[in-house]
Amino acid sequence: EAALESAIKVFPYLAFVLTGRKYPQGDFLDDEKADTQKGNIYRYLFSHEPTGWPPGSSFILRTRSNHAGEPAFPYLRLLLEYDAASFMSMMTEAFEDPYLNDSQEDGLTYSQSQTNGAGLTITRQYIVSVLLDVMASDDFEPEQTIYLDMFIARNLPKYPQFMVLSSSSLHQVLDRLCSFREDDLADDTQLSAEYLLSVYHPPVTTALIEQLREAEFYRVLKTLYRSEHRPVDLIKTYFEDPQGKNGVFDDLAYALQESPEKQTTQLKDLLCEHAQELAAINTSKTAQTLARYTDDILERFVDAIGETYTRFHFLRTLLEPSLLDHRFKKTVSEPVSESLVVRFCEQYVELMCIHDPRHVADYIGLLKSGDLDLDRVLPSMEENGVVDAAVLLMAQDGLARDAITRLCKHLLTLQNAICSLIQAAAEAPDMQSTEEAADDLIEAIEKYTRLGIWLCKGQSAAMQQHRQPRHRTNTAWEIKENDLELDELLWLNLIDAIVAVSKSVSAETDELIDDASFDIDKTNNALRSTVQQTFTALLSATSTTSPKSDDHEEPRHHRRPQNQHNQSFLYIFRAFLSRASSSYAPTLSDLRAVLLDVFAAYTHESSVLNLASQLLDVDVFADMTSIHSLRQCGWRPRTQTCELCKKRAWGAGVSNIDSHQEIIWDEFERTEEQRTHKKGEKIRASMDNGKGKGALIADGVAERAREVEEQARRMALVVFACRHVVHRVCLESEIAVKVAAAEEEDEEDEFVRGILGDKDEKSEKKAAAPAATSGLAYTYECPRSHEEMLTIFNKMAVENIPVAVQRIRALYHPSLLAENKQKLADFSTALVDHISYMGKEKQSLAVIETLIRHLHSLSRTYPGTIGKAFRTHMSAMHESGTFNAGDLVILTAVSSIYPTSDHFHQVVTPAITLMGRWLEMTPPTTSNLATGAFIVALCIKYQSLSKRYIPEAVRYTVKALQLRPQPSEKELQPHVNNLLAMADLWSAKTAFGQIFSPAALTSLQALKGQKKSSQHLSIMLSQARLRRRPLELHHHRPLPIRTSIPKFEENFNPDKHYDPDRERADAAKLKKEYKRERKGAVRELRKDANFIAREQLRDKKERDAEYEKKYKRLVAEIQGEEGHEAKEYEREKRMRKSKR
Repeated sequence: EAALESAIKVFPYLAFVLTGRKYPQGDFLDDEKADTQKGNIYRYLFSHEPTGWPPGSSFILRTRSNHAGEPAFPYLRLLLEYDAASFMSMMTEAFEDPYLNDSQEDGLTYSQSQTNGAGLTITRQYIVSVLLDVMASDDFEPEQTIYLDMFIARNLPKYPQFMVLSSSSLHQVLDRLCSFREDDLADDTQLSAEYLLSVYHPPVTTALIEQLREAEFYRVLKTLYRSEHRPVDLIKTYFEDPQGKNGVFDDLAYALQESPEKQTTQLKDLLCEHAQELAAINTSKTAQTLARYTDDILERFVDAIGETYTRFHFLRTLLEPSLLDHRFKKTVSEPVSESLVVRFCEQYVELMCIHDPRHVADYIGLLKSGDLDLDRVLPSMEENGVVDAAVLLMAQDGLARDAITRLCKHLLTLQNAICSLIQAAAEAPDMQSTEEAADDLIEAIEKYTRLGIWLCKGQSAAMQQHRQPRHRTNTAWEIKENDLELDELLWLNLIDAIVAVSKSVSAETDELIDDASFDIDKTNNALRSTVQQTFTALLSATSTTSPKSDDHEEPRHHRRPQNQHNQSFLYIFRAFLSRASSSYAPTLSDLRAVLLDVFAAYTHESSVLNLASQLLDVDVFADMTSIHSLRQCGWRPRTQTCELCKKRAWGAGVSNIDSHQEIIWDEFERTEEQRTHKKGEKIRASMDNGKGKGALIADGVAERAREVEEQARRMALVVFACRHVVHRVCLESEIAVKVAAAEEEDEEDEFVRGILGDKDEKSEKKAAAPAATSGLAYTYECPRSHEEMLTIFNKMAVENIPVAVQRIRALYHPSLLAENKQKLADFSTALVDHISYMGKEKQSLAVIETLIRHLHSLSRTYPGTIGKAFRTHMSAMHESGTFNAGDLVILTAVSSIYPTSDHFHQVVTPAITLMGRWLEMTPPTTSNLATGAFIVALCIKYQSLSKRYIPEAVRYTVKALQLRPQPSEKELQPHVNNLLAMADLWSAKTAFGQIFSPAALTSLQALKGQKKSSQHLSIMLSQARLRRRPLELHHHRPLPIRTSIPKFEENFNPDKHYDPDRERADAAKLKKEYKRERKGAVRELRKDANFIAREQLRDKKERDAEYEKKYKRLVAEIQGEEGHEAKEYEREKRMRKSKR
């Protein structure tokens, strides 16, 4: 066992040594020492005959007892026979070391450490050749040689310049890989074959394909079929491969697009043949791929799918992708094709009745009239109990009477079911199951009642417009049902069915004993509420306004009220009583019970409303009386000072508006100064104009009245119920400040208002929320990177992203938690990345604009973080030198968020610089005209306030207009608009004429259909020439004339060298000081290094001495114990001998 344990360690030891590491620590050795050890090991392992070890030793290890029978390469053979897998793993690691073939790579002569002493170079080629020769003998089994084949296959692509094997050798390696049949190494052999075929390309023959198919190397087969452009065989291989089926959709899409017609036909037949198997891989991707590339086989494919649920899922992907998981959901910009709806809606509805019956009615409501065949769909609906959808479908096709008949029939079924349930509860009570079943039945009755009301209301509204006036009849007479109109007959059938259900259930519940496990009151109240809802809907539907007569106006006392009930309600109600008396209420008492159930709810509701009105009137009167009495009493202020300005507000002397004390003193002095100044001006004006004092006196009286009114306003007080007093002026100023602060805060949080718990938010606003956001969650994890943000936003429609951003900002508002500030800062960075991503994906511009507004709001709180994110994107633009759609969105966002008039802004300045560089370095072509026009428009927007001149924009626009061949007028119109906009922007520039003339004007005149634009620019240039003034000298103080009198050195030394160039002399002086300081620094660093080295050496000596001491102590202890044990053994031995 000890020998086996040591033998196992030989392979990690060799791996460490051959890669230049120390075993077992793993520390790297010096290059010289490592190369020496590598050369010794390689010489010993690949020695052709037994050799002494260590080098120079006389000890030679023999692998055979018969020295003459030693095989070639004995040590290599010995390791391979012991564990070929571990040896190949070790050699794979050794091959990665640059020691092998280092001389070929560097172009140097072979070093002695790389040879075996006889001039033979150890290279990768030599090692592989030796391994092939050694393992070609019969001493090795296929289970061992397969590791050599995998070793060669995997290393040949890595070192093709160092390993050269013949085609026959490589083909033999491939044959052995394919013929090996061990399941444990199946994946490894297939991967090795893939490596080998990446550099070795044998002819693709039938034998090779059959060999790979027998070996089940399906990945290799797929690669070969792709390279040979054989799509049918490629897709067939996917069906044969038990693994790796998900990649079939990419290859299938490419094959359906690029294959010739013959192969496409074969491919379609193959898909229909394996329809069930393909749909089982991924039903949604299958449907999307076939609908996009080959929708002509969809009918055959759907019919070939055996499982009904898979077929249902397939059709749902085609017709209602929004109901699927977000990973397979289509984008909003891809509406469902109407042809698909016409082709598959009937089959989809049939399958939906089985697998999702609750959604059938909703889907039918989205279809157009006539899309579904009633004869085909209705049997499936009735078989699966989807009555609501069947009723809705018949109503859409105009079969309202059949629909209400089918609905009443189903209500009768529900009536029998609930009556049977009540009877069963009386016989064998089971509280839990009975209550659950009863609740489900009551809910179903309420549901179908609402559906019937909707149907009857729609029919009444449709017939109300075309209803003919009836002859006046006595409603006490018997009404025949044949005399009723269609909508009246529908109401009659619905009311009759619902009242019959209520009556039957009430009769059954009366027979139950008191201790039965059934909630009688709950059931009866629910059914009575349903009856009440039906009659209320009938009253609202039959209540109408009488049309105005076209005849002459009747006298006032003969006029009838305009609002009156239609006679339809009376006809329906009379017919209902007639039917009830003949069916389930034959006696007067039974009929009375029916009417009592109908009108009990209305009577109770009216009584409650009257009582509530009386109580409310009493309370309002009492409150108003109390308020009036309190206002008459008034409130006495607690103090005489204003709570805001802290000045005296009332008391002795304050009521006199002419006093100059305390509260009005400062204001009085200012008013007096203004009055004196105005009086002097008026006197001077009157004297100049030669007028009298009348106007001045009148003005003085008006001025005095205004002063009195202003003083009274300043003296007005506001007293609160808490007895605090303030000046009205102070209160208005404080309110104005608060309102301004509130408006600023509202502007700051304009996107999160109403989500942070605003109690005053109206319920109507909540109800008005768009239906598209009803499926969104209200809480999300705060994404702190763009990858996390994509995991959230990819699950929703693009239009809902602003709502999600709003909710994230509200949930992680900094006022809720301190750490939210950093989270929102990271969220802001991710949002900047996302608007760039949306631009690249060409998503909705309206959504991008909303997100930019969010960033504008967030930039007030996190200016540094968002600015850094924008600068990161602009750094990427600088490196790439081109702009994509996402970059244009970033530049647009910068213009919306930051002040573009700031010429030294950390974000705006790089943005305008990048746009100028692009306009200067990119020549106009037909492919970048739109991009150039957009960037020039952005430059104009940037400079709309500061009006700085951007020559690159003008130059690019002129070149675009001069482009030949000339683009279309539609393509050049944006550039013309930009040119005129720049002319308007820089019209006040003194160099306006030089900027736009003659190149811009000439280019514009050369265009067809731009006569008005060229005339406009010509007029502006003419006006600019007229406005131009000649240059004038500056008006400044006289400057002194420069003197040439030389300066003398006061402390001149003739022995010292003086450089006439002062800058060069200062530079030489600085270099000298630097040299001196550098020498001093190097000296100090050497002292520190010597000190550290001495301390490290001293510590090492102390550790070595301590280790030596401990080692000697342990040796002494072990020797003492061994001696003691030896003496004991001798003593015991002597005692045994003496006993004998």
